[in-house]
Amino acid sequence: MTLPEQIMVNGVIAMLQRTPARHWDETLTKVELSDAQRAVIEEWRAARSRATTAAASETNDAAVDKVRENKVRRAAARQGLKVMKSRARDSRALDFGCYALTDAATNVIVAGVAMGRLAFNLDDIEEYVYGMPPAED
Repeated sequence: MTLPEQIMVNGVIAMLQRTPARHWDETLTKVELSDAQRAVIEEWRAARSRATTAAASETNDAAVDKVRENKVRRAAARQGLKVMKSRARDSRALDFGCYALTDAATNVIVAGVAMGRLAFNLDDIEEYVYGMPPAED
């Protein structure tokens, strides 16, 4: 692809970035492009779609985990326990995303602490509260 053709592709991609995705096909029909230019633009669209799908999947996973966490909190409360989540916000911290169980009445840690840190993950909390390993997906 020549430099002017690449410049044209970059301009079309810049235009598509400012256009809602639902209008991309309509926008592309108005622009004359060679097969090589269309291939580059389709490759860009596919990469963008994969990135968007991955981001949506991560968001969905976080929502599913929050639902699981809420269910476990309610089950623990019925047993007189309280689920405590680590306050660490740095994903590199050793106890980031970890949990422990405390007695709701006395606030004494019942399970989930190792070497002074919260150590249970959500699966461990479910296993402790429900008394059985979590179901396989």
